[in-house]
Amino acid sequence: ELDGVQDQTLSILPFPEVNNITTTGLEYELTDAHLELGGSVSLRNKAKADTIHISFSSGCALLCISH
Repeated sequence: ELDGVQDQTLSILPFPEVNNITTTGLEYELTDAHLELGGSVSLRNKAKADTIHISFSSGCALLCISH
């Protein structure tokens, strides 16, 4: 859960992979997706809500927020 991000641009970068990632509160939401470095990456998404939720079952991800 991340608060205070409405209208911020953000990117989720798998490092090196993320399994079963689900996001809510974003313009382009993910549901049980698999992301891997060099493959399908969630870049330049936008927070539609003040609070967003990101969950995944395994792996590691970097979250970049543009202010």
